[in-house]
Amino acid sequence: MISCFFAKVSSFEWFWNQEIKIKRFTFAETSKKINILILLLLCFSRK
Repeated sequence: MISCFFAKVSSFEWFWNQEIKIKRFTFAETSKKINILILLLLCFSRK
């Protein structure tokens, strides 16, 4: 019973960590894309 409970908790924690990793990764990717867009806009506006 207790081991089953711990297994559920650890799998939930693992899943939660995966979710956070995915969110961090996607956030990093989007911020990179936004930075590139800003740089492009700056380059075009200077011309």
